[in-house]
Order: sequence, then structure tokens, then C-alpha cells
Amino acid sequence: MLLLLVGSSLLTYCIILGIVIGNLRSREVSNSKQHLLEVTSRHAQAIEQVFARYMTLNHAIIGFGDELTHMPQDSLISKELARLRRILRGQDQLQGLYMMWDQSHFNPLDTGLLRVFLWREGQEVKDAWDVITMRTPSPGSLWESLDTQNSSITEPYIMGNPDGTELLMVSTESPIVANGRMVGTVGEDINLSTISELLSNLRPTPNSQAMLISHAGNIIVHPDPELIGKPLEDRPFGNMSANSIMANLKNAIAITESEEQGEIAPDVWTIFIPIRIGNTKTPWGLCVNVPHSDLYAKTRRVILMLLLLAAAGIIALSLITYAVATRITRRVMRAVTFAEGIGKGYFNATIGDNNQDEVGIMLRTLEGMGQNLANSFNQIDDGTQNIHSSSEFLSQNAERLAGAA
Repeated sequence: MLLLLVGSSLLTYCIILGIVIGNLRSREVSNSKQHLLEVTSRHAQAIEQVFARYMTLNHAIIGFGDELTHMPQDSLISKELARLRRILRGQDQLQGLYMMWDQSHFNPLDTGLLRVFLWREGQEVKDAWDVITMRTPSPGSLWESLDTQNSSITEPYIMGNPDGTELLMVSTESPIVANGRMVGTVGEDINLSTISELLSNLRPTPNSQAMLISHAGNIIVHPDPELIGKPLEDRPFGNMSANSIMANLKNAIAITESEEQGEIAPDVWTIFIPIRIGNTKTPWGLCVNVPHSDLYAKTRRVILMLLLLAAAGIIALSLITYAVATRITRRVMRAVTFAEGIGKGYFNATIGDNNQDEVGIMLRTLEGMGQNLANSFNQIDDGTQNIHSSSEFLSQNAERLAGAA
């Protein structure tokens, strides 16, 4: 009985503990995912803000350029070179600045594009201008679409330095509009090292990884440096295939639970967030992989603490249950001994329990029953003695009557 009571208490305690741990694990994992999503979203917003600053610079240049649309071509070249030089010196991440003008804006008989451009060469800033003919505009450029409302951004490319180093670059382009017509563009050649450094710090958990891809699926940031600048192709990332990543990228859809969960990398949780580059129509994508072991790290620590507390609680509960059960068992055994004594005729035995609980009341009742039974037997004994005395008296009287006869 004692073991059954202790075992039932421990079983109930363990069931309740299991329910608590299960609910805690589910809640902590959900909270961890939400936190990771917020951290990743903040980094995506930071990248958007970096490009927004460059786009703002483009628009500022365009604002000044509007004043030059009525200048002679020679004056425009000298003023733009001087102004772009000042801007480039104040922007360390820019490798180059350029403006391109449709010459027909100045003279309907002129053809081609007037290009004014500056670039860094070591610590120096160099400039030049020329006239180019663009019979076949570059795919995706504003000169192809003649879009007066939106900017454009190129796919990443590698640019070599005179010192032999290579830079991962990207170029932006914004339209210069006059009388509702695109008459020129302003562009920037941007060093992507700032973006790479920003994402290198994107490590919300010790073993998480981040990947940044361009709109066409070229890898800009990746845990494997050998893949940077190369097309995504059929390379999965976490539990998302390349096709799934590209589909989400084209539709600018954020994904926090991949439909392919568990098929490619069952122990990894992947987040995908589109990044809008200024007012361009070609978003980029940010992917972050987080191993499940990292998601459960905090939960494991909490569960370990709970298990330690539970072990202490089980020991304490066992000792308390054992002490209470032992005390009750001893008092019940006194009642059993008392009943056995009554059965053997020991009517004068006592229990001597003054506790006011249920067991104490039962023991005192049992003791009272024993006393009542003893009194009843005493009365029966007295009655028997009286009958015996009466029988002797009747027997003596009968003998006297017989002698008299």
C-alpha cells in the first residue's frame, strides 16, 4: 500500500512535469523563431537603407543636373566633372560616378550619348568624358526601357584593381527627365564590401549562416567564399532548393516555413526575405539558415534547470510521502494489533491516539468499541454469577424440603 501511494504520487508528478516541459519547449521554439525573423528582417532593412542612401545621392545629383539641361555641352562637362569629383571624394564605398546625356537633347542633329565619368585608381580620382553610340542598349538598363519612373541596378560583377585585388561591384542608374522624356541617366559604381561586412555580422545564433542573392540568382554573400559572384543554379541553401528560392525572389515573397521542410536539410530552419533596392523593379533576396540545435539551445538550458528542480522536487515529494504514509501505516497497524487483541480476549488493551485527524477519530472509536465490548462481557459475567448463585440457593432449598418430607 505504501509503495502504491508513493508510486502514484511520482507518476502524477512526472505527467505534470512532462506537460509543462512540452508546452515550454513549443513556446520557446516559437519565440526563438520570431526573434530570428525579427533579427533577419532588421538586417534586410539595413541593406535596403544602404541602397536607399545611394539612390538618394542619385536623385540629389539629378536635382542639380536639372539646372544644367539648358547649358551648352562644354559648360555641362566642366561643371559636372567638378561636382561629381567632390561627391566621389566624400563617398568611400563608391568606386565611380557617371552621367550620360542624350546628345539630341542639346542638338536634334547630334546622335549618341555624352558620357561624363569618374573612377578611383588607388588613392586618386580620375575623370574623363566621351561620346558613345548605343545601338543595342544593355539588357535591363534604363536606355533599353526608357523608364522615367524607376531606377535600375545591375547584376554584381568583379572589377580588378591595379594592385591585383578584385572587388565585387554593382552599378545603379536613375533617369534624368526633362519635359516628361528621359534625356540622361546618373549612375554609381558601388563596392559591395559594406554589404558583405554587414551580413558577416548576421549570426543570430552561433551556427547560423546567411546568403544574399541578386535578382538573377547570383550569389553576393555566402558561407563558402568560393561561391561568391557565381550563379545560384541548383545549389540548395538550408531546406530550400534553388528553384524555390528563385520563385520566391521573383514574386518578392517572404518565407519563414519552407514547403520543403525536412526534405533537403531536416535539421535546419530557413528564412527567406526579399530586399527591395530603392525604387527598382528587381528585388534581391536574403536567406538565413538556423540549425534546430541552435533553436533548442535556450530551451535545453531551461529544461535542464526544470529537470534539476524536478529531481529535487521528486526527492522531497518521496520523502514527504514516505513520512506521511509511514506515520499513517504505523497508526493503522496499532489498530490492527488492538483488533487482534480483542479477538484473543484482551479487552483491557488501549490505543492511546489523541490526534484529531480521521485516523485518530477512527482509532478512538475503535478503542471505545473495545471498552463497550469489555463492559458487555463484564455484565454477562455478572449475570452468569447471579444465575449460578440462584441455582445453588434453589438446590439447597430443594434438599431441605426433601429432608423434611
